[in-house]
Amino acid sequence: MTDNVPVSRTGGPGQSGTAQGPVAAGDGAAEQTDPGSLGPGFPRAHHVLWLEFGDRADFDDPHKEWRRLFSELLGTFALVLAAAGGGLLHAKGQISLAAAVVAPGLMVTAIILFMGAVSGAHLNPAVSLAFALRGDFPWKRVPGYILIQLIGATLACLFLRWVFGNIEHLGATLPGPGYKN
Repeated sequence: MTDNVPVSRTGGPGQSGTAQGPVAAGDGAAEQTDPGSLGPGFPRAHHVLWLEFGDRADFDDPHKEWRRLFSELLGTFALVLAAAGGGLLHAKGQISLAAAVVAPGLMVTAIILFMGAVSGAHLNPAVSLAFALRGDFPWKRVPGYILIQLIGATLACLFLRWVFGNIEHLGATLPGPGYKN
């Protein structure tokens, strides 16, 4: 039962042996195992994780900051376009409520899978701040991320206004008919 269990996380792929102690007993709470260190039985898992999350050295390279910022701009633009555009199209009766509600969730999923390895796909200033407070994101990047996310959201709103014009005040909350100041 314990013949092919990795000895340690530093052993690397393919270096396994007989585990001792709580790992051999199947405790599971003793140590998390890196999927890449599980050896030749899990090469696909290691490759998929590398594709999804990228290389940490690449993520920390200061020369590629423009890629991260452009990724955040494009991702935030796409999310706001899907969310606000979906609400606008539903208000005009062109799409169903279900489509308007599901579209932003699908867009977030696509953005995370497509751009997550480049920028982390924060898409929201609150997420950037939360990651920085947790210590998972460097504070020196937070102002740039927040600024570029706000620019991306603004560009998406301007694009929607350009495409649709000022129809029903583009979803603004206004008093209904018969209500006056």
